Amino acid sequence: MKKHAHIFLKLMLCIWVLFSACNSSSTSSNHLTGNDDEAMNAANEIIAFNNKLVKADNSHASFIRTMHSFMQSTGRFITTRLEQPDSRTIAPATVPPVSINTLQGIVYPNGWSKTYQPMVKDMEDSFDALKKLQKEVDVYREAEDWKEDNGEKLTEFNERIYQEIDKNRAASEALFTKIRPEVDQAEEEVLKGHPLKDPIIQSKRVMSLALDITNQSYDATDLDTFKAEFEKQYDQLEKMHEKNSALSIPDTYKNKERSFNAFNDAASNFLGKMRIIKRELEANSELTDSALNQLDAASQSVLRAYNSFVD
Repeated sequence: MKKHAHIFLKLMLCIWVLFSACNSSSTSSNHLTGNDDEAMNAANEIIAFNNKLVKADNSHASFIRTMHSFMQSTGRFITTRLEQPDSRTIAPATVPPVSINTLQGIVYPNGWSKTYQPMVKDMEDSFDALKKLQKEVDVYREAEDWKEDNGEKLTEFNERIYQEIDKNRAASEALFTKIRPEVDQAEEEVLKGHPLKDPIIQSKRVMSLALDITNQSYDATDLDTFKAEFEKQYDQLEKMHEKNSALSIPDTYKNKERSFNAFNDAASNFLGKMRIIKRELEANSELTDSALNQLDAASQSVLRAYNSFVD
């Protein structure tokens, strides 16, 4: 429905998992086999691996967002200067260095390198290509080479840049889609017997669905199909939110009560933004940028509130 947004759809999907410090008893499971200590160690290895991936992917996503803004600003700057040579339009600042959480030297859980190393390499290769392209654009802009080709090479830069962005985001999506069930199981293992297990697991389900709904809202192309699915997802999320809000925080973890309530408030706000979209759909109108942007902002608030609760 909003194809210009497709680049950013998967920038929010990475979720912090910060359960490795939880003290809990554990038993073996289908994938985490062995005695209690072995199962717990295997679960913590998976969580540590996932957290490393998340940190790197967040760096990639931050760089991509900034570079997208930079390319738009550069395009406007060059167009203005070509059309109005005497314009005092100021060139946009270059993309600032991003604090990169490198994936070099990452430790793969036992037996995982064969499956995940190629995916990680795809992410790293595309990201390295983006950094090189950003430097090429800097030279092109600062040397004012756009005056010689009338800005034509900027189109080529854009095509190459967004090809690499698509590669990076596709690799990220494939990686986290693949690892998600394993991480979910590892979380269950680490949280066994923990007093906050139910609020944490239920909150994550609410948060994950909110992010999925947002992504699908940007991806939708058929209004009727999307409307029916959106209604179904709203009902599902509303029930999950009600169930989560009914949970109580044990007295021994009362310091978590405020952040848990804040999470449920954020989820309630997200449901409110969904109702705005529902009204637009009921009027058989195209979704507005305003409604989608509000939904996006609300889903990010849900994610931040979740991270604050489990941290």
